[in-house]
Amino acid sequence: MDELMEAINAVIDARLTEHGLLEEKKTEKTTKAGTKKGKKDEVIDADTLKEAFVALVNAKGKDEAKNVLKKLKVAKLSEIEEDDYEKALGVIKSSTGEEDDDLLGD
Repeated sequence: MDELMEAINAVIDARLTEHGLLEEKKTEKTTKAGTKKGKKDEVIDADTLKEAFVALVNAKGKDEAKNVLKKLKVAKLSEIEEDDYEKALGVIKSSTGEEDDDLLGD
């Protein structure tokens, strides 16, 4: 199962990088992110943000995704600091109109 998730994340990374929305990963250390607890003990880490961002791109398109990055005052998703993950996830969810719903369907 872990291998499947790694493959899925690699595809997501490639698509976001292709569209200039995520910097290429340079080392294994840069892929590891801390976690924060959000509502309902939801783990908010870099992968959680990435999945929510991909869902936003699929639902609203690249222009809305770029607007979200502007609201967060970053050029790329990878520039978001760990301390801001919860806020960023809220902005992403509010842009899809799903603030209280689970954006990822988990």
